[in-house]
Amino acid sequence: MKLVLDTSIFGNPEVYSNFVNNRPEAALNIMKRLKSLGFDIYTTPSVIRELEPFLDVSILEGLWIVKAPNTSLQIPAYVFLEYVKDLRKRFDKALRIAEEYARKGVKDEKEDIKSLREKFRELVRNGILDSATDVELVILAIELDAILVSSDEGLLKFGEMMGCKILNGKYLESFINNIS
Repeated sequence: MKLVLDTSIFGNPEVYSNFVNNRPEAALNIMKRLKSLGFDIYTTPSVIRELEPFLDVSILEGLWIVKAPNTSLQIPAYVFLEYVKDLRKRFDKALRIAEEYARKGVKDEKEDIKSLREKFRELVRNGILDSATDVELVILAIELDAILVSSDEGLLKFGEMMGCKILNGKYLESFINNIS
């Protein structure tokens, strides 16, 4: 069985701390446990680039295969349509948030901007496909007929719409324990 792993498995403390609280140790633990269960583990070059600022990826060499996806995959029109509809709703809501902040005026510039950024980021980015890396992971999972493993809700939602087998990273420990 094949797995395609997202950055969030090693970057999200809610996932990796289920194994060990130290990120590098947790990454090794996760990978070695999956390999011992006979999984072929894949990721993309863009995931490697995302991991490099906070994890020495050389410790994972030989435990996974780094593969760029075949980008000739076609996306069904309904998936694209739903994505655009979702974006439009999010942008409309974001505009209303910005208008609300403009109406109330600036009281504490630093705090108001921080608060606006947090609300905007949460509304626009949470639960939506928001990077080329995410698209690559879905394409690779489809290409390999693999399980897409991530704690990124937007990525999992898009993967599901594209027909991927998915595993939410927050259940990765239970998944491993139930298989062993």
